[in-house]
Amino acid sequence: SVDITDLEEAYQALNPSYGEDMNTATGTNAYGQTIQFTTGLKDPADITGGYLIELNHDYWDEASGFATKQGVAFNVKSPEWASEAAIRYISEYYQGFEDAVYAVDADGNYTGYNEATGKYYYDYVDQESLVKLVLLQQLALNPDGFISSVYFYKDVGGKMYAGPIWDQDMTLGTGWSKYIDPSIVDYHYLEEALLRIPGFKKAVTDYYHSVFAPMVAETIADGGTVDQYADVLAENMAMNHVLWPFIRIGSPSASGHVWENTTYDEVIRDTKQWLADRLEVLDGIFVASGDVTGDVNGDGKADSDDAVLILRHLAGYEVTGNIAAGDVNGDGRTDSDDAVLILRRLAGYVD
Repeated sequence: SVDITDLEEAYQALNPSYGEDMNTATGTNAYGQTIQFTTGLKDPADITGGYLIELNHDYWDEASGFATKQGVAFNVKSPEWASEAAIRYISEYYQGFEDAVYAVDADGNYTGYNEATGKYYYDYVDQESLVKLVLLQQLALNPDGFISSVYFYKDVGGKMYAGPIWDQDMTLGTGWSKYIDPSIVDYHYLEEALLRIPGFKKAVTDYYHSVFAPMVAETIADGGTVDQYADVLAENMAMNHVLWPFIRIGSPSASGHVWENTTYDEVIRDTKQWLADRLEVLDGIFVASGDVTGDVNGDGKADSDDAVLILRHLAGYEVTGNIAAGDVNGDGRTDSDDAVLILRRLAGYVD
């Protein structure tokens, strides 16, 4: 649970029939975005918190919700039934944050600054919670990451926080329709924009190297947290396996749905190896200060050898090195643009 003000309880205190025969209506907020709210409610004195909202694709499917300018939508999970004033407040607060995240200067560089409100993205949402959310979604390669089941909460008078983490069943290589390779680099919605803001990218990189990566390495080490939990769950898993097979891909109709010819110990070893491989990819994405961006082959410099490796990788050849480190322009992909940029820099051109 999230320990914040219970705004739903405050509504119940003022509205004796709260939750019974509620009527909803739609309208627009100050940004022209559609909202859905409950009619006929008396509001508490302070409606600045607490809220729990859930990203839900491009539509809301509960009693209260709102759309944003980037084409996504949120369910307001709590309070479940909220007045027009409350939904206006939380939707406009979030829109101010989203606008800050997507703000660019005259040259198209992401600034993280909402000129209309005079606030940065971190004035709206706690930066450390955003950093942790991005890293957890990136480590797990959740295909729903920043598409659905992503939560934010806000207490009275305070800023918003990212979290809690939820809906992580399709992770660590298990997708709904296919196996997810740990080498994939994939960003969605806020995640893609946030990582284009230099200050945020630095905050993620710093936290990754100082806290996150060492913690993950310790977790997957022999005798670490993964092994410890595996031991705790071994008997339960054996009983479960009497009726159910090991599942590799979520959809029952997908090829490879059942994890054939394996054992519990092999599944655990595979999971640890997947995480180790994923950590190596993240090392290349979140390059520590002093490391060389573009250094695919790990020789300490970005040169024509690295450009050739990138191009060979794109042509389908198997290459040795960290392809993710070749993302020189920081767009989340390693492609021919990065190879060209490496060569241009070698020739003395300025970006």
